[in-house]
Amino acid sequence: MFAGRYTSRAVSYYLIGDEALPLLPYLMRPFPKRVLNNEKRMLNFRFSRGRKSVECAFGMLTFKFRVFDGPIACNEYCAEAIVKTACVLHNFARFLEESFQEPSNFAETNGAVPAMPGGSRLENTPTQSQAIRMRNRLGNYFLRQEGSIDIQWKYVGLP
Repeated sequence: MFAGRYTSRAVSYYLIGDEALPLLPYLMRPFPKRVLNNEKRMLNFRFSRGRKSVECAFGMLTFKFRVFDGPIACNEYCAEAIVKTACVLHNFARFLEESFQEPSNFAETNGAVPAMPGGSRLENTPTQSQAIRMRNRLGNYFLRQEGSIDIQWKYVGLP
């Protein structure tokens, strides 16, 4: 459970990719596995958890809606509408099945997003140094109490 404070400050948006993708301000990738200290290992662990959650959610959508088995043959606007509609229908079906659960900390925060230090929308000019700063900021945030989760400390072997 999230133990920190929630505020209404903006949090930067980013995508999480794997090692094959470039590091960009809006696309975070894990640190190379060659030289990892505890902080870098923890950030890689958190990125991995995020990617697994998304892959699992997409797997559930694909199982229920076969339109996601291959390329969606329509324009971008229509594809976006299909994805959003599938998400709504999936959540509605889970709600009716009584298996839908809100995140444990959702009710206490009224849906607010936790603030990340320096969280602001990124400029449209993707630079390597900007991406490195963003990844370092995320790593520092995950090490702080308000950005950490219990399992991450067990993963890297810290108390």
